[in-house]
Amino acid sequence: AKLETSTALRVYQVRDLAVARSMVEDREVYGGLVLARTGRATLVVANGGGHAGEAVLVQLGQQAAGTALNTVDVARTSPGDPNGLVEFYCVVFLGIGAAVGATILARTLGPVPHLRGALKRLGLMAMYTALLSAAITLFTDVVYGTLAGHFWFLFLTLWLYVVAVCLAVTGIAELAGPLASIVLIGLFIVFGNTSSGGAVPRPLLDGFFSALNPVLPQGAALSALRGVQYFGDHGIGTGLLCLTIWAAAGLVLL
Repeated sequence: AKLETSTALRVYQVRDLAVARSMVEDREVYGGLVLARTGRATLVVANGGGHAGEAVLVQLGQQAAGTALNTVDVARTSPGDPNGLVEFYCVVFLGIGAAVGATILARTLGPVPHLRGALKRLGLMAMYTALLSAAITLFTDVVYGTLAGHFWFLFLTLWLYVVAVCLAVTGIAELAGPLASIVLIGLFIVFGNTSSGGAVPRPLLDGFFSALNPVLPQGAALSALRGVQYFGDHGIGTGLLCLTIWAAAGLVLL
């Protein structure tokens, strides 16, 4: 039974704990409420999908069950980052780094007059994005230890995100000039970071920002990062596809 609430979150009421765990781990739902015939009900949540969402689900679950709950977290965050915000900070920092890098390369190298110039720009961009992504992956995995255990998948996801932003900014700059690229960077910062689902998960965003979440690079990257880190790679395809489309569009414009 699906319990509709006043928010976009939905709590699913089931009789089998294994079913609830599977639905949450596969990212089909944000929470599963298991009502026992006797004793406490059990709420299955995934803190790695957004701490604020988990807090709201606990309240909704208690209202639906009418009693205190046993809570099972199937996507625990690390002790050093209990709110699961490090991946959001990575997205914000790398987005700014990608935009700044693309702008500096454009100002330093000037316009791209021919194919050879485009290939040179792409080569430098590939080196820059790889170094930036590797540095953040090393810090969060090895040094800080909050996003540990998935080094190469994390690196590739972060690298694709940086490439997507870098190419989009570069392509727009080559097509319409530096002012247009500044506008795009501003849109990424204002709308992309706000709609990414970092501090506030997507179901708790209003309709406008919720709709932007899966189509802007920040929301796509954060969803893919959470899938890699907390959900065994479940649900990462949409985010990676979005980043690939942004990268391809920037490449075509360049």
